[in-house]
Amino acid sequence: MLRWFSIDEPVVERVLRDLRRCPVPKFQVLRLTDLPVEVLDNVINLVSIAQAKLLSSTCRLLNNISQGHIFQVSSCLCFHLIFDD
Repeated sequence: MLRWFSIDEPVVERVLRDLRRCPVPKFQVLRLTDLPVEVLDNVINLVSIAQAKLLSSTCRLLNNISQGHIFQVSSCLCFHLIFDD
C-alpha cells in the first residue's frame, strides 16, 4: 500500500534541529531597489502614469527614475493637445 503522506524520520529530525537552532525565520533581504537602475527604468516604463506616480512617492531612487517617465509622457500629451488642432 502506498502512503502519500509518509515522512522520512531523519528529515523531520533535521528540520526540528534546525528550528531549535534558528527559531526566527530568515527573511529575504533583497528589495526592489536592489535591482539595477536599468531594470527599474524598464519596470517604470511598463506601468501607467498613475502607477509611476505612486512608485515615485515610495523612495528617492524610484522618484528619480519615475520622474523622467511621468514628465516625458505628460509633455508628449501636452504637445499633442496644443498642436493637433
